[in-house]
Parts: sequence; structure tokens; C-alpha cells
Amino acid sequence: MVWDFLLMSIMSDLILVGVSGFVFGAAIDCFDPTKNKIAQQKIMKKLNLKFGSKRSTFAILFCLIVTLIILRTPKNLDAKEVLEFNRDLQNYNVKLQILDQNNREVAKFFVAVADDDYKKMYGLMNLDTLPNEYGMLFHFSHSQVLAMWMKNTLIPLDMIFIDKKNIITAIKTNAEPKSLEIISSEKPVKKVLEINGGLSEKFGIKIGQKILTN
Repeated sequence: MVWDFLLMSIMSDLILVGVSGFVFGAAIDCFDPTKNKIAQQKIMKKLNLKFGSKRSTFAILFCLIVTLIILRTPKNLDAKEVLEFNRDLQNYNVKLQILDQNNREVAKFFVAVADDDYKKMYGLMNLDTLPNEYGMLFHFSHSQVLAMWMKNTLIPLDMIFIDKKNIITAIKTNAEPKSLEIISSEKPVKKVLEINGGLSEKFGIKIGQKILTN
């Protein structure tokens, strides 16, 4: 899980700068024997560091991590599409209802569905505003204990965790913008709904209620 967080963090930052930026170039150089020494010298000069054993180990691990990301990144990844996904209101085209135990509607949102790794990594990052009737639904292929954070997210959010039966199992209200605090679902879930902070309390959204999408 720690590695996943690190990979997600680096990947989300790379999406911002493009997959052909300096970090990728540095990683490739680290694994190119003909450029290894030159690459290290360039990086050392930029960071003004003297390599000790700990820093050497960190540099090697860094190269390994970034190389793993490169291998996991599809050739046809459209970074612009990922960046614009949460900004284009046409993507918020799925109607989501929250129902109480008597099937009465508690709240209704139009959501964008993040159903691939890159949209899920980017989520609602770097978004200045989000209309109250909109949200983002993160959909995972199987139930798991999920951990979220607010890195590069500029607006407070409510995170609503939903199990495989579409039942709300946990709610984190008013998650702090830009915070690196890990927010855990605590129980296996298959979906996460993110909406503007405070709306769960405003509409009376509670654990045990269910969601319906169409």
C-alpha cells in the first residue's frame, strides 16, 4: 500500500508536467550505463548534494520507482484528456441518487465516473470550484480497503465510501485541501463518491443509505 501511494503521488505529478519531462529523462539516464555518470553529475549539480550511502540508496530506489511507472504507463496515455476530465462539465453525465432505508431520495448528484487508473489518480485535483450538484464517483474492479488523500486538491471534499452492495459504509466530511493525511475506508469498498465538503451533513447523507446510478 505504501508503494501504491508513492506511485500515485509521482504519477499524478508527472501527469501535470507530462510524461516526457525531466524526471523520466533522469530515470532513463540512471539505467543507461553510458550516461549513468553524467546523469548523476547533472542531478547532483541541480540538487547541490553530496552522495552518501543513504542518498545513493534513495537515488537507486527513485530510479526503480520511476522506471516501474514508465512500464505501467500505456503508450497512448493522453495527459491532456486526464487533466481536462474533471474540468469538462459534460463528463458529469451520470445521475446518482442517494436513498434512505425507505427508498426515499436523500440527495441527487450528476457525477463523472473515474473508472481507469489515471482518472482515479487525478480525481478532483487542481479544481478551483465544483458545482454543488456535481461529484466524482471512483469505481474499482473489486472490493478493497481504500486509502485516499487530498494531495493537490484545492477544495474541501466529503468522501463517501460505498461497498459492493451500493451501501454507504463510511463518510469523511470536509477533508482538508492539500492535506497528506491518509483517509481510510476501514472496510472493503468498491466505490467512493466525492462531493463538496459539508453536503453530507446538509442533505442528511448517512451510513447505511444506498446509492443508485443510471
